[in-house]
Amino acid sequence: MESVITVPKEIIGQASFATKEVLSDRLEIERRRWYLQKALSLGNLFRHKVTITYQLYDGIPQRVVTTVWAVTERYVTLKGGRVIPVHAIREVEL
Repeated sequence: MESVITVPKEIIGQASFATKEVLSDRLEIERRRWYLQKALSLGNLFRHKVTITYQLYDGIPQRVVTTVWAVTERYVTLKGGRVIPVHAIREVEL
């Protein structure tokens, strides 16, 4: 089983994210979009933190626990202005 390191949101800006889509199934991609929208609602309404697992350029997964402030087609903005490309996100845990 692959171990995933939890990192502080402050180092997100230093990461080199995967450049290609990390999910292979269309249903998984749609599910990720739904969870991101739900995380956005929870973050804006209740300041609720979520866990986002993403993949780096070299294939190593990392996770961050933070509040989602904005979601676009291409990017997720976290508290503190940190940004993660949507295609690099593997999982969102509410």
